[in-house]
Amino acid sequence: MPRTKLTQLFVDQFCPSGKEIIFFDTELPGFGIRIAPKGTKSYIIQKRINGRERKQMIGRANILKLSEARNRAKSLIGQISDGNDPFARSSEAVTSFQSLFDVYVVEHAKKLKKPRSCKEDQRLIKNHLLPRLSRISPEALARQDVTDLKLHIAGDLTPAQARGSGLRLSESRLKGGRVTANRCLSLLSKVYNFGSDHGYIARKDNPVVRVPHFRERRREEYLDRQEIFALQQAFRASLRLRTERRSAVDAIEVLLLTGARLSEIRLLRWAEVDLNDGVIFKADTKTGAREIFICERTKRILERRLRVRKGQSEFVFPGQKSSRPITLAKPWRRIREMANLSADYSLHTLRHTFATQAAINNISPHRIQKLLGHQSLDTTSIYITIAKQTSKQDVQDISQILNKRRN
Repeated sequence: MPRTKLTQLFVDQFCPSGKEIIFFDTELPGFGIRIAPKGTKSYIIQKRINGRERKQMIGRANILKLSEARNRAKSLIGQISDGNDPFARSSEAVTSFQSLFDVYVVEHAKKLKKPRSCKEDQRLIKNHLLPRLSRISPEALARQDVTDLKLHIAGDLTPAQARGSGLRLSESRLKGGRVTANRCLSLLSKVYNFGSDHGYIARKDNPVVRVPHFRERRREEYLDRQEIFALQQAFRASLRLRTERRSAVDAIEVLLLTGARLSEIRLLRWAEVDLNDGVIFKADTKTGAREIFICERTKRILERRLRVRKGQSEFVFPGQKSSRPITLAKPWRRIREMANLSADYSLHTLRHTFATQAAINNISPHRIQKLLGHQSLDTTSIYITIAKQTSKQDVQDISQILNKRRN
């Protein structure tokens, strides 16, 4: 395994290579960082405990800072050096999925995942997994059962067609569609890995492995140039006609100009804005800490917001009450209608638009990845594909225009 002096800069800037790689720290033997093929970064320790080599994750890099992870690792390695096993569990192996899901949520999801991700895990467990798995034990679940589970969640299997004997399948059971079925498979696989790694279940095989996911067609909505122009016209018209508050229009325009996530702008605080350096620093986003760089137009908007700041409000875009952040759903709907844009366009479409325009203007994938704060380059690559398709369509449109003129 490669060794290097781990620094926060190294952790933040290392890009995934398409395969798993682990770097161990030269300053603290046994402490390292694992980068998964799709870019997920996790701090780990690897030590021999009771004669057996153990590898244990101690936190995600998008949640823990390097210094925090190193301190945790020092404590755990110290306990191991004293002859203790800090990962030993006093509880006996679980015998039901209810118990396995409970211990997964308490010991893993709540400790190592962001609250939003933990809540989503709990929703999938409550609505889809546990109702179907309550009559079978984790030790008895077979691969065919997992296949039936997937198909039933997707709505592609009736109880009469099921070949798995231990599942609780009924016509009235809540269906979630194919995307939800895929998410349930991924979660169930993680639960099995967790249970096996920590001794909660005896089986070492994962029955979810090699059960294929449904293919997903990812649809990325984005505004073309004419629609961007129409939206900018709607910004000016809404201010002239006073149909929207200035703060709402400013917030929506900043979303378009920065490609930031909705929560990153809606909850933006003045303490996170550095107008001198032209940057917004977010300490905790969906993918960890990141910088959002701002253009001159965005800077002028923020300078104006600062001049009209309400009292001591910490929010750059406050709501009706300065102590609360702004809500943008209704203003966006009205502005979207004024611009005659599709009702399918959400505020997140503005982020897709920013990325697509960057790709069309030949900004490199790695630079777009940094601009958007993507953890994996795979997520960014969709915009490169869109840019190529757009260029091909432009050539076709020009060809049609020239042919019409010639005829």
